[in-house]
Amino acid sequence: MRWIKHSSAFCRSTIHLGPSVAAVERRGIRTPRGSRFTRAPIFPQAEKHPTPLTPETKESVSIPAPPPTSDECRDILLAIAKQGPRVMEKYYLEQIKPYMDYFSEAEDKAAAFVFCQERMQADMTTEAPRLKEMRREIDEKLRRMGGTGTMQVEMRQQALDHIRTAPDREVAFGEVIKGIDMALKLSRSRGLAR
Repeated sequence: MRWIKHSSAFCRSTIHLGPSVAAVERRGIRTPRGSRFTRAPIFPQAEKHPTPLTPETKESVSIPAPPPTSDECRDILLAIAKQGPRVMEKYYLEQIKPYMDYFSEAEDKAAAFVFCQERMQADMTTEAPRLKEMRREIDEKLRRMGGTGTMQVEMRQQALDHIRTAPDREVAFGEVIKGIDMALKLSRSRGLAR
């Protein structure tokens, strides 16, 4: 949240929840982004000079929500993933798998949950075309490399999982393509040596 100068007063800029978070909040599931929206201070002075708690105000004070559990994270990510076209449940579970792995390995569960949720939302909206392009390029490189279909599927899934959870997706994509090219050159040089 940030404060902006509007006319002669300071106003709070709003926090955009997004359609998926708003839908999840409407179902009664609390999310970190929704919690920040509902507990945001109205005036900047309120943060600097807190008022002492009286018995009447103690009841209205909200306690910070604990980080979501693995099951809550899974349910929310599935709800976001299911915004796309209707397909089998297995497809949705494969889509959220890298995020669930990232969430389970993270020490700060609240930050990991926000990261996973924002990435999943981007995957379903703005990043979807680029992820499809990356998948096509990886598939083409793997076809050139050869091997069994099962091996290619596993390698593609590992590459896409790495790209999805990387801080910079374009850099991660470049690393994946470079690795596949190196493996292709190595397999060709072994073929010529025989």
